[in-house]
Amino acid sequence: MKYYVVLRLDIIGFMYNKSVYQRMQTLSSVCTMTLLTVLGARAGIISYGPQPGQIPDNSTVGLAATAIVSGYEPTIAGVSVTLNITGGFNGDLYAYLSHGGVLLPLLNRVGVSGTGGGNDLGYWDSGFNITLAAAAANDLHFYQDYSPTFNGSGQLTGAWQPDGRNIDPLSDRALFDSASRLTFASFAGMDPDGTWTLFVADLSPGGQSELAGWTLSVTAVPEPVNVALGFLAVSFLSTAVARGRRASHQSESTNQPVNDGHLTEGDQTDGDPREHLAEAQAPLARVAEPELEIQ
Repeated sequence: MKYYVVLRLDIIGFMYNKSVYQRMQTLSSVCTMTLLTVLGARAGIISYGPQPGQIPDNSTVGLAATAIVSGYEPTIAGVSVTLNITGGFNGDLYAYLSHGGVLLPLLNRVGVSGTGGGNDLGYWDSGFNITLAAAAANDLHFYQDYSPTFNGSGQLTGAWQPDGRNIDPLSDRALFDSASRLTFASFAGMDPDGTWTLFVADLSPGGQSELAGWTLSVTAVPEPVNVALGFLAVSFLSTAVARGRRASHQSESTNQPVNDGHLTEGDQTDGDPREHLAEAQAPLARVAEPELEIQ
C-alpha cells in the first residue's frame, strides 16, 4: 500500500505576494516528492527453495524448507505464515520458523496438556491448512476449544496465533500449560533480507505427515530516521506559510507591497529553506521501489 500526500497551495498562494507564493509552490513540490518517497511501500522478492515432501515419522531429524528474502526495506513490521500439512496426527508435530538467530515455534504438539482435555499425545486430527498470524483471535495449541473447522480432507482450517510455546517438544505435558509463548513480534525490527527456515518434525510413532506447501509473508517499513526526514519537510512548509501570513499582514497594515524576492524588515531566516530541504532530501534519493515478485 502506498500513502500519497499532496500539498496544494494554488488557492492559498493568491492571498500573498508573488515572492511568497513562488516560495511556497517550490516547498510544496519538494515536500510532496519527499513524503511520497518516504511513505511509499517498498516491495521485495521471496524465493522458495525446493518444497520437501514426507516428514520422517517418530524422528527428531525432521525436514527443512527455506525462503530467501531480498529487496525489502530494512525493518520488519509484520510476519505471517501459511501451512499445508496432510496426513498423520497433529499432536505429533513440532515446527518452527527461524531467521537471523530468532526461532519461533509454530507448532508444538498441539493438544498436549496436563489439564483439561489435553493428554500426552495431543490432538488426533489429521493435517493443517491454516494461516498463522499475530492478529488471529485464538491460540493454535488448544484449537479444539474454539469450535474449529475442517476441510473435506480433515485438515484444520482458519487463522490462528502460532503455538509459540518455547519449550522442548518432548517436555512433560504439565509444562505445556505454563510455558512462556513467543509471537511473530520476535522478528519485529529485524532486517527481513536473508534466509528464512521452516523446520517440521514428527515426534511420535504412527501416521505419516507430509508438508504439501507453505508461504511466508513479510511486511517491512523504512527506518524511522527516513520517516522523520519526511515530516521535517512538512515543518519547513508550515514555517514558510506562517512567514507568508506575517509578511502579508505587514504589507496590508502599511499599504506597502512586500519586497519582491526579499523578506520584510524584522523577518529572519537561516538561509533559503529550499537549501535545507535539499540537504534533508539527499539521503532519501537512494530509496527505490521495485515491484513485488513471488517466485
